[in-house]
Parts: sequence; C-alpha cells; structure tokens
Amino acid sequence: MLLSLSKIIETPDSSVSFETELHLADLCFGNCCPVTETVTAVGSVKNTAGVLILKALLQTTLHGVCDRCCEPFSR
Repeated sequence: MLLSLSKIIETPDSSVSFETELHLADLCFGNCCPVTETVTAVGSVKNTAGVLILKALLQTTLHGVCDRCCEPFSR
C-alpha cells in the first residue's frame, strides 16, 4: 500500500486517512505461522507543524502454542 502524502506535506493540519487489509499467512516466527487470518489496518497521517504523524490500529487474531503447557491458544 502506498499513501500519497504530497497533498499534506505543504498544508499544516491536513490529514490523509487509510484503510487496508494485509495477508501475512506466510510470515513465520520460528517454526510456526501465527498470523493465518487477515490483518486489517485503519488510520491516518496528519501534518502537525510540518511533522507527519501516523496513527493506526491493526487488528488480527494470533495463533500460538503456550511454552509452559503446550496448549494452543488464539488472541
């Protein structure tokens, strides 16, 4: 995903909103792939006194195995 920020770079207090979905099922940590569901990202980039500030919320369900009891879990 690419954001076009050229409109807000020269305009203080302007912002650009975004919403996207990422598919990270092939991303591995160790021997497992904990992100098997879609990751949704919603947020905005705001020009505050010439500084671009990104705020976003990412949501998904992580699947893993407890290191202590070896039980699978989802969070």
